Amino acid sequence: MIEIKSQHLNPRCEVVVPGSKSYTHRILIASALSDGECRIQNALISEDTLLTMQALRQMGIRIDEPSNDHIIVSGSSGTLKPCADRIFLGNSGTSMRLLTAVAALGQGTFT
Repeated sequence: MIEIKSQHLNPRCEVVVPGSKSYTHRILIASALSDGECRIQNALISEDTLLTMQALRQMGIRIDEPSNDHIIVSGSSGTLKPCADRIFLGNSGTSMRLLTAVAALGQGTFT
């Protein structure tokens, strides 16, 4: 059995926890609907979050390619562009649930 002993830590410690896929979807969408440029740090880059990013790009949102530690999203103040191409969300249920509501804000048809 491994014993875990408590220790006193320097009160100025900084802990970075792995990004959350759920939070990453939500902050991508909130950033896309904002009225300025957003810098997202510690995002979880996964197949599902990449699908959300691609769908938002298809809706007219500028999202820079993720770097090692951040993603830059330029918000559109809630204005979305209709897209002629189908939006592919794979098996990402979170993308489907959240982006259905986002598409309802746009003008035109989203497939």
